[in-house]
Amino acid sequence: SDDRLGLVASFREPWVRCQLRFPADCLGKVIQWISTLRAEQEDLQYEGEDQVSLSLALPLLELLNCNLQGRLLSMCSGYAAVEMLGDSSE
Repeated sequence: SDDRLGLVASFREPWVRCQLRFPADCLGKVIQWISTLRAEQEDLQYEGEDQVSLSLALPLLELLNCNLQGRLLSMCSGYAAVEMLGDSSE
């Protein structure tokens, strides 16, 4: 009989969803930066003339390594917000 303990049948990388809000004039910089991450853009909406809402799904490890909120705030001169929406079914 095969008594190997701890054998893992499968592994799924945890993904999270988040929503970024920032000024519309930062959109090009933000999209360019997001394209360097292992992230999937889910939705992009303009909220009025000068505000953008961008929904993303990305691996939890990528989120932890990329300093998402700090980088976004830096690119948008402090006018940005990140809202965590929960886990993703990726």
